[in-house]
Amino acid sequence: MIIRPARLDELSALSDLCLRSKSLWDYEPAFLEGCRTPLTIHPADLTTDHVMVAEEGSLIFGVVQLGIEGDEAELEKLFIDPQSVGKGVGKMLLEWAMDKARSAGAKRMMLASDPFAEPFYRKYGAQQIGAVPSEVDPDRSLPQMEITL
Repeated sequence: MIIRPARLDELSALSDLCLRSKSLWDYEPAFLEGCRTPLTIHPADLTTDHVMVAEEGSLIFGVVQLGIEGDEAELEKLFIDPQSVGKGVGKMLLEWAMDKARSAGAKRMMLASDPFAEPFYRKYGAQQIGAVPSEVDPDRSLPQMEITL
């Protein structure tokens, strides 16, 4: 499996992968539909952030979006095709993001985690430092997490 930059012609498929991945947690259909916009990867993201895919052959198994500014990185997206969960794809993409952020001079990586994904990030040293409001449901908050690089 390789990690390579995302291409413009696959952004729609990558955005769909993000939504399929989110659906793994058995959210209500209306909530998932509300997630469509925040989970969409836009063409401008390819120039402002690092958007990478985990691929084997011609199949894409996951996507990561990382922004870096100064000594802080933000893990904006990390989604795995539901059929690939538990096969090391998430670990590979997260380690890539951490290495990339470190090599760019970042000292910490921030992320707003889905509550169901929080244990995954904790395995890699993430600690909850607060909460941020959900873009989809104003009555819901997400764990704000930090990984020291």
